[in-house]
Parts: sequence; structure tokens; C-alpha cells
Amino acid sequence: MVVALGVAWFVFPPQVIQLVWGTSYPAALAAAKQAGRPILADFTGSDFCAPCQRLEREIFNTPAFAAYAATNLVLLRLDFPVWKELPKALAESNQALSDQFKVEGYPTLILINPEGKELGRMTEILASTPAEFIREVEKILHKP
Repeated sequence: MVVALGVAWFVFPPQVIQLVWGTSYPAALAAAKQAGRPILADFTGSDFCAPCQRLEREIFNTPAFAAYAATNLVLLRLDFPVWKELPKALAESNQALSDQFKVEGYPTLILINPEGKELGRMTEILASTPAEFIREVEKILHKP
């Protein structure tokens, strides 16, 4: 049985989701304009924020979210790590955007239209499944 499970692991390894998260706000705006999609800006503390890590593991790194994002969003990650050092220009750019959008904690997810206007934000992520998270995103995108 153990050998069979080992073979199954080798033959059918767990699926790894490779989402493309940009790190440049100007590039994300250009992509959003070209595609006619909103930006999902993820303000995160990737190396210290437990809720950020849970969001990454249980929502973002799933086939359901990847499929949704591929056709509905432009993804932008703005990281504020404690233990790893970002290139100075990237850290300064991230901080400027954090100040511009008045981010007060992590995770903060902001949906931004292709013109750069905030559509809404999520600061307390209660969704426990990708489907619940996608419903929350859709509520923001389709609010009157």
C-alpha cells in the first residue's frame, strides 16, 4: 500500500498552480486597460502574516481561483516582508501604493478599475473556499 501511494505521488504529483502576479502598478494598469479587466492588488506580508499565507495556500493556489483570475483579473502583488529584503525601487513603489490606497494592515485586497479607481477592498478575509472568495470579489465588481 505504501509503495502504491509512493508510485501514485510520483506519477500524479500534486498540482502546483502558477499564477502570474505582477509587481509593477503601471504595468498592471496597462494590462488592465488592454484586457478590460480590473486589477486585484494583494497587499501582503508574505513572510510573517499568517492570514496572508493562508489566503495564498487555500485560495490563490487553487485551480478554481487560477481559472477565475485568468479570465477576470489582472493580478498585482505588493509585498511588505519583514525577513527578506526587496529591491529598493520595488519596496519604495510598494510603499507609495500603500500610502496612496491608505492600506492599514495585511492582507488588504483592493480591486482597481483600469483607470486606477478603487472599486472596493477586502481587509478581513472570511472566505474559506475559492468559491466563497470569488463570490466576494464578484459582489465588489458588480455593486451598484
